[in-house]
Amino acid sequence: MKIMIDAGHGPNTAGKRSPDGSLREFQFTSAVAEYLEEELNNYQGVQTSFSHDASRRIDVPLIERTNRANAWKADLFISIHANAYTGRWHTGGGIETYVYTTRPKEALELANKVQNELIKATGLRNRGVKSADFHVLRESNMTAILTECGFYDNKEELALLKKDSYRRKCADAICKGIVDMYNLKRKQMVKSANTSTPSKTGEYKVQKTIGGYITAADAKAKRNKKTNVTKGSYYVYKRASGMINVTKKKGVPGSWINPADNKQQSTTKTFKVRVKSYELWYYNKPDWNAKKDTFKRGQEFTVVETLTVNGSKMYKLSNGNYITANPQYVQKL
Repeated sequence: MKIMIDAGHGPNTAGKRSPDGSLREFQFTSAVAEYLEEELNNYQGVQTSFSHDASRRIDVPLIERTNRANAWKADLFISIHANAYTGRWHTGGGIETYVYTTRPKEALELANKVQNELIKATGLRNRGVKSADFHVLRESNMTAILTECGFYDNKEELALLKKDSYRRKCADAICKGIVDMYNLKRKQMVKSANTSTPSKTGEYKVQKTIGGYITAADAKAKRNKKTNVTKGSYYVYKRASGMINVTKKKGVPGSWINPADNKQQSTTKTFKVRVKSYELWYYNKPDWNAKKDTFKRGQEFTVVETLTVNGSKMYKLSNGNYITANPQYVQKL
């Protein structure tokens, strides 16, 4: 099953923020999207992708989002939003889920399951399942729903939308609705005795101090580092997207790590990188003003040299061009 996850709006969308400016809608939606991806990847036969820019740098137009989902031949489109009434503080609130105006049978059934799980998890007012002529519901060729997970112009609900625990609740609830609808089965975790992977007893040995992250997606992208995970033995709490959550207290969530960080660095001078962001500028010389064109997400290149330009690292590629070395935008393979 191919599931396209859509974090509503983007980091630069005008409006789409709380009246006091303390929260942009995309801050909430992108976090929930990553938690949802993390949960869905624990199920058999599930593939996930983002319609928005995973690097959180640019706004992706609605038409590009649905075009991408249609080209990928997604089976499901899940659009995540937070709500606003007037843009001024008010006391109304709650959660609602949308389907297209024709109220397709499968979408309506899924929307009801997701809506019920969201209300059960959050305890907020049930505003019900509604229909609307939203672009992502109209132009997507697959079953599509859109969730509104609370109002950011309601002070009480804004406080919730800012909390990591609430974002996880929303992601878990959406996942539960999807799992129930399609009878998805959890993957059986295969454990190995190798010290660089979880052992048969669910332990993991960290060889050196490495970064610890809030989510599996953050660990994979090496962004939003929250702590250092020092050398030693840990319990494995969970695995997702090739990342591992390690903890000193068995059964209690810890920090997400990237197993690649736990390996000895290669002595080879050249290495491969993959573009992570939706688009990435490249340069015809080691100069941040020498923009030439853009590469697309997924393209891979060989790095022949790493250099520092005006305080920031840059990679020289084997094709003679240059790109940023920021791990937020490129992944070292």
